[in-house]
This record gives sequence, C-alpha cells and structure tokens, in this order.
Amino acid sequence: MKAIFAALAAALCICLFPSCEKATPEQAFARAVINTNLTNGFAGKGMRYELENPSAVLDPAGGTTIQKRKDLVDGKILSIEESYQKTKAIPETDDNRGMLQASIALYEYVLPVYRNEYGKLAALYDKGADAAELEAAYKDIADKYLKGYEEKSAALLAAGKPFAERHGIKVQWGVQTSPSP
Repeated sequence: MKAIFAALAAALCICLFPSCEKATPEQAFARAVINTNLTNGFAGKGMRYELENPSAVLDPAGGTTIQKRKDLVDGKILSIEESYQKTKAIPETDDNRGMLQASIALYEYVLPVYRNEYGKLAALYDKGADAAELEAAYKDIADKYLKGYEEKSAALLAAGKPFAERHGIKVQWGVQTSPSP
C-alpha cells in the first residue's frame, strides 16, 4: 500500500511541477531569444505603427470597432510578461546562463516602459490627443529608451548566436519582418 501511495505521490508531483523539467536547448533558445521578437519595434517605428494602426475588433453588437490603444498595450504587456515568466522558469546552467540573463535583462528593461510610458501614450490616443502631443511622447520614449533597448538586444544576440551554434539550432539571422526602430 505504501508503494502505491508513493507512486501516486510521485506521479502527482510530476504533473504539478512540469516547469521543474529541464528545457531542451531548442526550447531554451526559443523562449529566451525567439520570443523576444514580441519587443521588436520597441521605442521606434514598430510600436508606433501598431498604435497608429490599431486592429478592428468585434463589438458586443456584432459589428466592428477600432481597438482601444489601452487594450493593445495591455495585450502586448500580457504577451511579454508570459514570455518573461517562461524564460525565468528555465533552469540556469553554465551553458545557457549568458543567454538567459541577457533575455531577462531585456524583458526587465522593456516591461516598465510598456506599463508606464506606452500606457500613457495609449491613453493619449484614446482621449483623442493632438498630433504634437503624440509626437512629443514618441520622441520622449525613443530618446530615453531606444539606445538601451538596442544594447540589450545586441547583448542577447551575442549570447544567443553561440548557444544556437553549439546546439545545432538552425536560425536565419537578420530577417526583418516589422518596421525597423
């Protein structure tokens, strides 16, 4: 009876704590490097384009309406936070340490800006602010954060590329799929 109980307890632990499993190199790379693509356009043209051209969404009456910029920014924050948490959950090893630390540093750099500055910018849009006020907000974000973001992104790539090479992970570097910063 004790053996059955022990086996059930072990099975329960395995089911309840899957994050304790060791991530494969491919999973670690995808979470730590590829998922940071969510931040592309940060403090530059990409995020500006998203805010200037929000998606149409269904309204309760079954029609469509333009998405509120606050909802757009909140959705971005949720996606980035999820990726950040998944990256933090990867067990750190000598092999992946530099990549994980660079990824976490990037997430920790951009998240407060999305929560604060981009949240305020979204509120400006939603209240119908004039073009000069929006332009000033964009300039402020770029002036304060673009250089730091580019440095943190470069550090992540500098750590991620050798990791990918060591593990035979095929990556096509330098593909631009969104407006540049």
